[in-house]
Amino acid sequence: MTTEESIIRAFPVAYPSSKYANQFMFFAWDIFLNTNRWEKRKSIQSPTIAKIIQADSASEAALEFQRYKNFPGLLLRENHPEFLFARNHFPDKGGFSRNEVVALMDLDRFASPAETYRPEFHRIFPSEETFKQKAINRKKLRQAILADVGQVMMVYSDPEDSLNQLLEKNLSSAKHLIKDCTYYPGYRYDLFGFSQPELLSQIQDFFRDKIFTVGDGNHRTRAAKMTAQELTDIPSARWLMAALVNLYDPNFRIDPIHRIIRNRTDDFVESFFDRMTRVSFDSFHRLMEAFQSDENPYAIAVTDGKKFYLLEPKPFFLKEIRKAVGSPVPVHILNRLLLPHEITREHPDLDTEIEPEDAWQAAQSEKGTVALFLKSIPRPILEDAFRNHIIFPEKAFSIVGKVPAGGPMWLFGDQPML
Repeated sequence: MTTEESIIRAFPVAYPSSKYANQFMFFAWDIFLNTNRWEKRKSIQSPTIAKIIQADSASEAALEFQRYKNFPGLLLRENHPEFLFARNHFPDKGGFSRNEVVALMDLDRFASPAETYRPEFHRIFPSEETFKQKAINRKKLRQAILADVGQVMMVYSDPEDSLNQLLEKNLSSAKHLIKDCTYYPGYRYDLFGFSQPELLSQIQDFFRDKIFTVGDGNHRTRAAKMTAQELTDIPSARWLMAALVNLYDPNFRIDPIHRIIRNRTDDFVESFFDRMTRVSFDSFHRLMEAFQSDENPYAIAVTDGKKFYLLEPKPFFLKEIRKAVGSPVPVHILNRLLLPHEITREHPDLDTEIEPEDAWQAAQSEKGTVALFLKSIPRPILEDAFRNHIIFPEKAFSIVGKVPAGGPMWLFGDQPML
């Protein structure tokens, strides 16, 4: 009887020389994220090699990537497999630290939307709806660059935290590949590499039967699978670099994702009142105080910059939603409120925002803009959803302290897989 190959494999490590380590995470993380959202990062002053690549087209991305990739001294290569273990420290999120494994995942095991699910085979699942056009846009850039540098986080279940304990126990024998990398202002990142055969075998055994859920990077994961299916002449395209985080890590924290809706008339918010109770406030500060203390998980704070309301679903409305989706989360309530206005996730007037202050600023400064603030998904509900492969509406949650999964850089066209 042969043992099934793990869906995680080791790979040749590529990491920055010490000269550029402090800035390398910018380069790896932001190489082809959309230009508009990250416009401010273009003004960062740093060594030439660290300037952020924000491609406005696939051809620009390809040219820029080739130029940076070939810069003398940027990458050092190790020609033997490594198992990578990273530590992230997030000072602006309360000063917490979280460990993750940086690994290559077998994209054949990712169950894409509309794909026939094979329980004996598929081990990686999306957590949110993935819109095809967004995945196609990412696929075009990915194929132009021929590189895997996207930010993808996958979640696995290890209630005893046994893997982290195993790696910590063996940390003294690991290579310290990246030390105190400040890939984002104030954040710190350390990357360790393990290569002992006995330890690698234990790690592979641990992951052999694990199920994974995409915690962040659903579009990028789907785009990677689409790429792998088209670039069959590049075997390494089948593997996706991802950060693997334990669902039961004490520092696994969840943020809500708020909404901004533009070009609305004065009666837009009033259209919610037949399905939501409301309490009015005289300032944004008082509204958010009440919102944060409200224990109703479906409460929504709303402002157009002039009026301030705390909304809660009426019993009949919540009953309707529960009948349709079973265990609703906050974004289900909001999506149902927006449905009569024909506002879906792809509507041009809709945008998302994690920081409440930024959403409030938009409502203040832009006439006709409404900011809607949601509660976090309770952790037990998210845990249950991950275990049962429940698909949430897009942008339903955000995991606090995004991991870049970019410490190493793996190039489709350059590095043969071992």
